[in-house]
Amino acid sequence: MVLVGFAVGPEGSCLVLVPSRASRLRYPASLTTNSKRRLRTVLAADLLRSVVREPNRTDDRLDLWSSLESSGRSITQEATVVVSGGFAVPAGLRTAAHFADSWAWQKLVGALDLLPEVPNGETLIDVEWRIRRWYHSGRSPFSWTVDRDVPTTMGSIAQEAQGAENILAEDILSAIRQGLVDGLFSGESEISLSTLNRLLGAPVRDIRTAVRALTEDGLVTAARSDSVVVRIPSLDDVSETYMARRALGAIVVEQQADGAPAPDPG
Repeated sequence: MVLVGFAVGPEGSCLVLVPSRASRLRYPASLTTNSKRRLRTVLAADLLRSVVREPNRTDDRLDLWSSLESSGRSITQEATVVVSGGFAVPAGLRTAAHFADSWAWQKLVGALDLLPEVPNGETLIDVEWRIRRWYHSGRSPFSWTVDRDVPTTMGSIAQEAQGAENILAEDILSAIRQGLVDGLFSGESEISLSTLNRLLGAPVRDIRTAVRALTEDGLVTAARSDSVVVRIPSLDDVSETYMARRALGAIVVEQQADGAPAPDPG
């Protein structure tokens, strides 16, 4: 299933998901750590419905359905519609689940984190960003529909695999960064692939592939075949780099003043 619509009004919230017939990768079988966090943000928006102003015109909440229709996504019986509170749905449209209050609605995270990362990961980035803007800009009813085509045919396995690898590499860096902040990791300590497996829930074989790409880019250093090390520059390293750049800058200024060509920084 892929998320195509979300709305929050004074009476409740609504999620619309449709089945995707696109090829599904073995990884990720479910949302990554960052996507799960974004999903929690989306669900938490329902906690604000008590402060959402009533729409100025008749049932603004139906904008969700008209937006889906105008984008060519006809809501059929195949769609899964989940609502909270008293969110209004068009006549004849069956809801898969109804949650009476906002706190019960939050329990959806346990089921929705099983959604495939591709393409829901990119979708959640967009809807979270728009929810944050909405939160800071006002309290009118919020309505969002996906603004890109959801794949419904078999796509290129190679392209999808490359996209998933990039997403996983990004999540590995985020997990390492958070681990350094939380004190779970320290500079020069080895981080095993099994540790990343526990943090991200991705298969070790896929983590190994993503780590290899990060190593080639110089973002991490391979300690052994099953672990990596994050090199954190010391104060001496930073000082030497700063002094070298300062010296090079002085040389460039002097040569430019003399009319000589500047040296190649490489």
